[in-house]
Amino acid sequence: MEESKIVKYILNECSKEESIQVQEWIEASSSNRELFQKLERTWIKSAAIPKIEVDTDQAWNTFKKRNIRSRSIFFNPYWVAAAAVLVIAMLFFIRNQNETNLLVLEADNTVQNVKLFDSSQVKLMKGQLSYPDKLKGKELRVRLEGTAFFEVQTQKNTKFIVETKECSIEVLGTQFKVENLDSIISVSVLEGKVAFSTGNDGILLGIGEKASYNLNSKLFYEEKVSNEFFDLDKTIRLDNLSLLQVAQLLNEQYNSNIQVENDVKDLTITSTFKNESLETILTILSSTLNLEIDKSTSQIILKKKQ
Repeated sequence: MEESKIVKYILNECSKEESIQVQEWIEASSSNRELFQKLERTWIKSAAIPKIEVDTDQAWNTFKKRNIRSRSIFFNPYWVAAAAVLVIAMLFFIRNQNETNLLVLEADNTVQNVKLFDSSQVKLMKGQLSYPDKLKGKELRVRLEGTAFFEVQTQKNTKFIVETKECSIEVLGTQFKVENLDSIISVSVLEGKVAFSTGNDGILLGIGEKASYNLNSKLFYEEKVSNEFFDLDKTIRLDNLSLLQVAQLLNEQYNSNIQVENDVKDLTITSTFKNESLETILTILSSTLNLEIDKSTSQIILKKKQ
């Protein structure tokens, strides 16, 4: 496999056919997977290093043009004073033009929504979000303390970066969730790709993937996105979960009290429910897994149908 095609895949610039080819190549052997991970980590580290480009020829030509005038004019003290005032005024104007104001949004018990100047949208569920009122340079950096969902309008020549404690998340896609908690920072991707990294290590996440970074152990670990976005789209995804796990999930999302008897707790199910009531979900579960639902007490008990 050509390295250029692998790099295009990492940057999310492949066609659909090329993406399938790269994915098949990655899964073909452990050595292929190791090579891919090596290239992926190398890219993440290099992306974190700012690049300063200077056109020396253009700078020299500009300098020469500014010195075409007769040198004698600068020996006149009045011209020197006037030039000094003009330079100071220009520097003051340029500085004010480039200065950005830092805005702060806070959310406690109520979700707060904000639209950034580049039309990206942030749903702040809890905590604090700091963000600039305009672009400075080629990076739009926001800082999050808490939990937020981002829907980013990606710009070709502009990087969108979310900063947290010790980590940064560079956006390569559009929709993702960040949780910056006491000792764990988690990123879940709903759409697109993000590069989740520290100064020394990192990981690339795609659709349906989640990773967390432990601030104590300094380690990343990967998970599957299950129901990270329930509070956004009211969708519950069951990916080969046991009935006991399903009951725990439903209790959490619907504030219910579902109990599962031992003889059915290990039954598994894979399904997706979008904006469905608890009653509808229970009915489907009972039909699919041949269950009986007992509501005779304050609890809802799932048991084997007699």
